[in-house]
Amino acid sequence: MEYDSEILKAVRGLGALGYDIEKVIETVKPFNSITFRIDLEDEEHPLHVMYESGLNANGSELDRLNALLIGIQIESEKIDLQQKKNTEEMINEYLGNGDSE
Repeated sequence: MEYDSEILKAVRGLGALGYDIEKVIETVKPFNSITFRIDLEDEEHPLHVMYESGLNANGSELDRLNALLIGIQIESEKIDLQQKKNTEEMINEYLGNGDSE
């Protein structure tokens, strides 16, 4: 069966959200859910290709967000380390440690 571009876009979008096949069928509410399921599970069918494309986009986005989160965490740790170093320097300066008097 052939599907219009709106259905194909919807299936790709639902795949990108990580919906399983049951949830896609429940959300799209196709006229013939049996044929829709067969097409969705057929690796050669455009419907399946769009669904897989959405799933892959979801994985790529999660990888991108994880990399971004790791970068933020590293920067946060650098800031924490610099703050500790600055605090130690201020304490040493206040206490007169490290002065060559």
